[in-house]
Amino acid sequence: MQAALDEARLGLAEGGIPIGSVIVHGGRIIGRGHNRRVQQGSAICHGEMDALENAGPHLPRGGALHHPVALRHVQRRHPRGW
Repeated sequence: MQAALDEARLGLAEGGIPIGSVIVHGGRIIGRGHNRRVQQGSAICHGEMDALENAGPHLPRGGALHHPVALRHVQRRHPRGW
């Protein structure tokens, strides 16, 4: 979860939406990314898509995606941290 929060903060620092995502397999992060919709002017550059793209050929079956819904919850509870 910390890696997803770090990605969300990167997105915010770039002037974008603070949503991060990581792909975990076997307890190891194989892909990470953040929302780039604002930065790239795209409707589809979500954090999940960025993480999937960054996982590249390492993407196996059975991984787990840490979904940004939890990050929105953290953001609402701790708005000063963003």
